Amino acid sequence: MEIQKLQHLETLNICDTSVMELPRQIGKLQQLKTLDASNTKVTELPTEIEKLQYLKTLNVCNTKFTKLPREIGKLQQLETLDASNTEITELPTEIENLQYLKTLNVCNTKLTKLPREIGKLQHLETLNVSYTTITELPKEIGKLQHLRTLDISCTKVTELPREITELERLENLIARNSRLRKLPKEIRKLQHFRTLDLRGTHVRELFWKVSKSLSVAVGGMYSVKVLKLPLAVSSHWGFPSSGAKCSKDLSIFVLTNHFNSNYEVQPVVMLNVAGRHVSVPQCVKQHLRNVSSLDIRIYKLGDEDLEFLRQMPNLKALAIRYEAALPREPISITRGGFSKLETFYLDCRLPQVITFQRRAMPNLKHLEFKFYTGSKRQDYSMGIRHLQSLQIVVFRCSQYYTSGSPGITATIEAVRKEAAEHRNRITIYINDNDAEVFGRGAESISQVQKAILEKEIEEKKQIQERNDILEKEIQERKDVAEKHQQLLQAAEKRRAECGDATQAKQATLSVAKPASKR
Repeated sequence: MEIQKLQHLETLNICDTSVMELPRQIGKLQQLKTLDASNTKVTELPTEIEKLQYLKTLNVCNTKFTKLPREIGKLQQLETLDASNTEITELPTEIENLQYLKTLNVCNTKLTKLPREIGKLQHLETLNVSYTTITELPKEIGKLQHLRTLDISCTKVTELPREITELERLENLIARNSRLRKLPKEIRKLQHFRTLDLRGTHVRELFWKVSKSLSVAVGGMYSVKVLKLPLAVSSHWGFPSSGAKCSKDLSIFVLTNHFNSNYEVQPVVMLNVAGRHVSVPQCVKQHLRNVSSLDIRIYKLGDEDLEFLRQMPNLKALAIRYEAALPREPISITRGGFSKLETFYLDCRLPQVITFQRRAMPNLKHLEFKFYTGSKRQDYSMGIRHLQSLQIVVFRCSQYYTSGSPGITATIEAVRKEAAEHRNRITIYINDNDAEVFGRGAESISQVQKAILEKEIEEKKQIQERNDILEKEIQERKDVAEKHQQLLQAAEKRRAECGDATQAKQATLSVAKPASKR
């Protein structure tokens, strides 16, 4: 039976067959609503595709397609276009005419950019550009008022355009294993988020008040940690009018330990108070006393502020970013208070600014510092031996600290000495160097534990190798696409030259041909 006789056909499914091309007569199927040519040997769509005015679903995934025809813009009833796992390098600008398109999937293609015309797809709900070499999203993406899911996983996208804040219905942002470094602060305007997947990215801070249903996925490529944001940043948490300004300055900071292949995530996310403050601001004292985490940048930490922090009943994680120069005397953390604190992060330009006294911070497990430079104090002792639950100490500083920052060197050495005498097994990390294990418990590390550590190191190397292979494959595909384009251009040029030569030859023959005799 000839296909053009099936005038009332609504679904044509040839997937997983050896069909190599679609007949031009397909344009006669004017009642067709679904065309599935996935997993076939078809390499292109005939131009007659434009006649399928009722087509709603077009699936050409897992084929050798290198481009989509311009005529696809005539399919004004199309709702789903799946061109994933193909060889296409670009989307035709005529795609702007697909006003009813809801799903566009170009995952794992050779696509290098999205056309600006993408902003014309007013009914688009799902956009998947994962596993492509796209480096940026056009600002016109902000016009997709019905977009609910955006997937940029495993792309080279490093930042999102500010216009993304105009996607009022956006619910899912999937960015795992992309090169995303940060989110725009304006993203706090989005109130309908349900899932934010940041695994394998460098994003550590979220800038907006969100509903308690938001899930944030962080961690490594093969390790997932889903964080439920604390009630302290829920939209129903209810700041009084006097605290409104303070509430707008809140953000979330994801604390992550990068020193093993599992990208261990701390059990809390950080509630960040934006801006620099002379001391702990009054709005924090009035409205945030019961939060479980706090990240604040201040110029000085007086006794009154320290006492307020000490008495916060639910505080599990505290980050202090100290703006002032080295105080005359180190801040002394004494016994009492901080009863639930497990993670303490101190960012300070100079080292040796804090000491811990007996029974201070009884449940502290993770202690982290970021230092920049500075001279050393005489006979400085941090007092980590008094932190009875301590397990991990992290130092972040210049890799040249041993030669240019005697204060940092002295601080690290002092902590090493105290860690060696600690009753717990203390693991010290300095930048990205291998872990150093100290303490009385370090001597009893079993062979099994050593094997686990070695396995973690090996897994980290394997992950890096996989990333390198993926990067190489993407580049190779890009090179092949460029070479293919060059060959097409060369062939077109030769064809044009042959056409000119043929015309010249015909003209010569025409002139040379003698007039026929009557």
